[in-house]
Amino acid sequence: MLTQKGRVQLNEDAVSWARRTVDQLQLQEAPLSFEVALETSTPSLGHSDPSDRFIAASAKVFDLTLVTADEKLIAAPGVKVQLNRQGAELTPSRSSPSSEPHPYLAGSGDSEELE
Repeated sequence: MLTQKGRVQLNEDAVSWARRTVDQLQLQEAPLSFEVALETSTPSLGHSDPSDRFIAASAKVFDLTLVTADEKLIAAPGVKVQLNRQGAELTPSRSSPSSEPHPYLAGSGDSEELE
C-alpha cells in the first residue's frame, strides 16, 4: 500500500480513510466483471503490475476517467486519463470524460478535498 511505502500520508488509518471517503463522496465500487478480467490480458495496457492492469482495464471497460501520474497508465490506449501532477499535458481526446457515467459507478459528481 502507498501508505506503508510512505508515498501517501493520511491523518487516519487507511481503512477508516477509505470507508469515510467512499461514504462522503458517495462512490460505488466497480465490479470485477468477466469483461474486466479479459481486458487485463490485453498486451496494449503496457503495464506488468497486475493491480495496475486491473485499474486500467476497469477504467477502459466502464468508460471511466483514470486519475494518475503513472506514465505507463497514461500511455495505455483506450483509457481516458486526468493527470494528477502539475506541468503535464494530455491531448484533449485522452482527457475528455464521458457524457454519461456507467450505471454501476454513478455518484454525486461532487468532489471535496479530503484530509
